Amino acid sequence: MKKIIKYVVLFILILIFQIFIPLDLDEIWNYGFAHNIATGLIPYKDFNMVITPLYPFLCSIFLIIKSNLIIVQILQAILILVSSYLCEKMYKDKANILLILFFCFFNCIYPSYNSFLLFLLIILCYLESLKRSDYIIGFILGLMILTKQSVGICILASSIIYLCINKKIDKIPKRLIGVFLPLTIFIIYLLLSNSYKEFLDLCVYGLYDFGKYNRLDFNFIYILFLVSLIVMIYLIIKKRDSYIYWYILGFLSIDVPMFDINHFNYFIIAFTMFIIVPRINIKRINYNILSIAIMIVLNTLIIFNTVGRQAFHYPNKVNHFEYKYISNKHEKELNKIKEIYNKYNEYNIVFLSRSSYLYKLMSDKKITYLDLISRGNFGYNGEDKLYKELDKQKNALYVVQTTFTKDDQTDINALIYISKKCKKIDEFKDFKLYIRK
Repeated sequence: MKKIIKYVVLFILILIFQIFIPLDLDEIWNYGFAHNIATGLIPYKDFNMVITPLYPFLCSIFLIIKSNLIIVQILQAILILVSSYLCEKMYKDKANILLILFFCFFNCIYPSYNSFLLFLLIILCYLESLKRSDYIIGFILGLMILTKQSVGICILASSIIYLCINKKIDKIPKRLIGVFLPLTIFIIYLLLSNSYKEFLDLCVYGLYDFGKYNRLDFNFIYILFLVSLIVMIYLIIKKRDSYIYWYILGFLSIDVPMFDINHFNYFIIAFTMFIIVPRINIKRINYNILSIAIMIVLNTLIIFNTVGRQAFHYPNKVNHFEYKYISNKHEKELNKIKEIYNKYNEYNIVFLSRSSYLYKLMSDKKITYLDLISRGNFGYNGEDKLYKELDKQKNALYVVQTTFTKDDQTDINALIYISKKCKKIDEFKDFKLYIRK
């Protein structure tokens, strides 16, 4: 009974935290991908994304009847609790450190394919600790490839190298059979949906463009990445028969090619849980109470920080996002943007903004390729394809965002392209409205 009460309390704390942390672009995009699939759109063919589709497909199952962000947030809370439960099986009460890490690195608590990848890594390490069937372990490795192809392949390679070095080569064919089962199902789906060409362009050939345009300038994360790589290689040399070291080494690839703190935080969580936590031997600490106390404190801080700044009402009236904290001011701004559809209803309205997904979702408009114009998201030679897609739009009204942050992923060249080829007819806050000359 105490266990049940504990997990109910943890579930509520995780869900509240997700509700009150700021609305994030990755959160919107990941929910949007799942919403698209739930409403019948075909990944890669009808909308663009550069990762393999397991996570949005999983989320879409729960959105078929009713699509709302809160459903994905509930699923995320459940996955975090399952992760904690599996870690508890391995490390007992010290597993509560995982929950503390999710709250401290709160970008990792957002529902996303990266957090789902971490969830699969925990399952993988748990299965390895129990010496489960190589077919099952291979199946999980296959799911990781279907969640984020680059990281999944690196972890599969780590697994194979580990088996070869430790003279367990007989396990490799069994694991590969497990890997190819989910991959075969995915290939059949691509063929049946006739989306294999688009998948190859966006998720294979287009990775060059994505890496080229999204890699940040040299920063301290490059140094942290190099130090982490050296540490992992040192640990492997010191103890080559540890499967965990090899998996964490492979998981370090989650920070490539972005080399930013948000991706690196996932590695920090994995490294802490599987490398540092097993070495902690402080018996006087009650990790259950510590984790719940920290979660309550951080929840309190985030709520007072958001609520104290701007007035809000709950639930709000932003379609599909009713149960996410959105201030009254932000809600009014979103309603003003939504009014563009009524004011210019004779046009084919194309939003060119980092938040296009949000505007389309709240207006129940069909998502297209032009709703995600981040650099590297249009496949190989994607910029030329983006220009052609813009030129193809008939009777178009382009609503172009004009303000950007330093590290904004939006393809600014496309916005400049529109401003040169089109005539401005209106202006609203940091948006300019264009039609063809």
